[in-house]
Amino acid sequence: MDKFKTVIDGKVISDSANAVGGYDYVGYVSGKGSGDNYSWLIRRSNVAGTEYRYCVGSSVKKSYDVAWTNKAILNYSRMDKIKTGQ
Repeated sequence: MDKFKTVIDGKVISDSANAVGGYDYVGYVSGKGSGDNYSWLIRRSNVAGTEYRYCVGSSVKKSYDVAWTNKAILNYSRMDKIKTGQ
């Protein structure tokens, strides 16, 4: 769980969507950085709550908005495969 804390630190929930194509989604964003720079994370879980996967990004807020819109087709990984520092 330490890796999750590292990736999620300083982020707040921005969006959520339930039962979209068999998955629930939660979007987290952090406005840290200069200008509109954001780091973001989208968590996808199956509706049974037995599988969790993550997509992490870091760039301008607009990229989060695009990612959230396209959340169903993003590439998700297990937390132990996520690179920290994003």
